Amino acid sequence: MESFERFEMGKADVLASMTRLRAVVAKLGDLGLDVAADIGKIEQAVRDVQDDVLRIALLGAFSDGKTSVVAGWLGQVMPDMKIDSDESSDRLAFYRPDNLPARCEIVDTPGLFGDKRRQDEDGVDIQYGDITREYLSEAHLIFYVVDATNPLKDSHKDVVRWVLRDLNKLAATIFVINKMDEVADLRDADDFAAQARIKKDNLAGKLQRFVALTDVERAALNIVCVASNPNGRGLDFWFEKKQVYEERSRIGVLRHVANTVLDHSTRDVLIRKTGLDVVGDVLGRKLAAADEEIGRASLAATALIQDSQRVSEEVKQAKRTVMSARGDLSEELQQEEKRLQEIIRALGREGIVAFLEDEIGYSEDDTGYKLRLKIDIALYWAFEQSTDVLGQIAKRIETQLDASASFAAALADSAMTITKQALDGLAGMPVDTIKTGVFAARDALKSVTGVAIKFKPWGAVKVAGNVAKWAGIAGAAVQVLGEAFDVYKNVADQKELAKLKDELIEMIKEHFKAIYDVLGNEQLTIETFAPQIKVFETVLATQQDSLKAIVDRQEKLAAIRRELAAALRPAPVLDGEWSATGT
Repeated sequence: MESFERFEMGKADVLASMTRLRAVVAKLGDLGLDVAADIGKIEQAVRDVQDDVLRIALLGAFSDGKTSVVAGWLGQVMPDMKIDSDESSDRLAFYRPDNLPARCEIVDTPGLFGDKRRQDEDGVDIQYGDITREYLSEAHLIFYVVDATNPLKDSHKDVVRWVLRDLNKLAATIFVINKMDEVADLRDADDFAAQARIKKDNLAGKLQRFVALTDVERAALNIVCVASNPNGRGLDFWFEKKQVYEERSRIGVLRHVANTVLDHSTRDVLIRKTGLDVVGDVLGRKLAAADEEIGRASLAATALIQDSQRVSEEVKQAKRTVMSARGDLSEELQQEEKRLQEIIRALGREGIVAFLEDEIGYSEDDTGYKLRLKIDIALYWAFEQSTDVLGQIAKRIETQLDASASFAAALADSAMTITKQALDGLAGMPVDTIKTGVFAARDALKSVTGVAIKFKPWGAVKVAGNVAKWAGIAGAAVQVLGEAFDVYKNVADQKELAKLKDELIEMIKEHFKAIYDVLGNEQLTIETFAPQIKVFETVLATQQDSLKAIVDRQEKLAAIRRELAAALRPAPVLDGEWSATGT
């Protein structure tokens, strides 16, 4: 039977939604929210849906032919079905038909519309209609059967409002106008169609008065006109003449409309029955509260990131300033080196010691101190501006770190006062990471704050070696100076002087080359002359990453909210695709 296939397709759709929902909830868990209970509910809902059967409820007065309608729809009469009006049920009657392609459960309701009452086990009167509430709320399909001679009496008004509005079952309800054989000739298609239009218009008008239908709702009403037991001949009689029964009863129209209703209602009914709609609402509220709190945190984090990025641009500019100073310094040092070499080449024997004393720096204790001082002064003036700029940047970074620390403290304080849902939202945010990062950053800044540029790239060992070399060269120069003049005129002495001058030039080159080796390497230049820059870059990048984690968290939550809405998006209850049917 096609209706059962539609129901199973609806179950498969809901199970697929549950799988998607569980994946969404798991993502919330990855963000730190407590979703263990929610996942448990979803897994239980999956089991409930897998075990669920098609549930059909019958509503109508005792004599309206509810059970004959469902028997005609099924195409079989079950042994315990009470069809005659004088045998109408005085209790909930559950039918579980055999020989069907899937499990099915049908409940025939007691006297919803009469004044018949029963007592519970304590002797308290209970109106029969009260028994049906739970079952109706879980029904996938409702056959609301009325008599063709007087469809939907005014006394039905409260019940109709309860079913359609309180239980929100309009989309799952088919109004079956039965016993059309009492008002129309079943063999005359035109007469039947004319009477059906009258009866359906009458019923739709009453429904509009009873529950204030909108135009869309009225257009979407499911109304079918049938004669479930034509001329009262009995279903056993008619089932032996199936083709004639189908033609006269118009029961096939009911099957068609039932299939359409199941297409639209099965998903919603299963979701409500399993409580997934409640799970979705709870998760939605939890996400909304968390998103609101994280949204505020994200705004603050974004502002801090923007400030930090501005400081990062200043650091980049400072780096460019250092590189520019490197170029100027390199040119200045090359000119000084060239000047010294030219002086050496022009020196006579008598000028060497004066050169050592005036340009290089010569004493009994040290040689080369004047040259080193010249280099240090050149370095100082070359990088003075960038050093001042870096000092100002360090202060701005300190301010940034103070703001980040205050932000982290505010997050921790808010977690003590906000709602549980929002607290779940804050769970997993990198508050401790921000705090730890601030402490580490401050320590790193202290290590480079007030760093003085003292350029000694040759190191202590090489300095000692150079001093010895200078001393040797100076001693040789003094020795040459003290030789007799006639000896100096000798060719050998001329060669000795040339060798001495070459050694002086090589020593000059060696000193300057040590500096050029540093200036020729950008990374080494930064490490030597502006070590703050590397620290600044690391501090700012770490700060931005920890703050960005909060912004990313809000974006992830927003994406999860969209996924949650998609996973639980209900099928349209009233989309105007159905209309009153069955002629």
